Amino acid sequence: MGGMPSNQEMRIPKSRAEVIFRFAITAIVVFFVLLAIVNFCSGLALIASSVWLALVMWIIWDESRREGGFRGFLISQMGDLFGRRFTKVIPDDAQPKDVCFGFDLLGHRFIQQCFPVDSIESVEWKPGQATGMAGRDMNDWTVFIWFDHHDPARSECELVPGI
Repeated sequence: MGGMPSNQEMRIPKSRAEVIFRFAITAIVVFFVLLAIVNFCSGLALIASSVWLALVMWIIWDESRREGGFRGFLISQMGDLFGRRFTKVIPDDAQPKDVCFGFDLLGHRFIQQCFPVDSIESVEWKPGQATGMAGRDMNDWTVFIWFDHHDPARSECELVPGI
């Protein structure tokens, strides 16, 4: 048998419910932002509009900081809505070195997170709420990858986004 291929990759499917939920939340937030702007410009409901716009701006600022800037935030949001997610193992000679998670969007590949294989502490997978309620497999499994950050300032474990 041959060695490991130079590039191991797996597509991570999105559930229909996840796609619908993300579109619904995005539409609701955009609708109320536009409504707040109209209200603000018309001089109506100034306090409520200001609070809503401040809250949305704070969330965008916080997420932009995590994504490395506003451009990264927008790319990540577009990837969540329209991208095709994947995980990829990047080998170093014959041994896997890094595990990467990202998405393909409009012919471009965006890597959201990579970490060394040897930093993985455990992998867990659990059925979702639908499986528990139905008493049979409803194809709603969630995978958790716990890894060591090698950074004492961060938490001991992290849930990999998008999995």
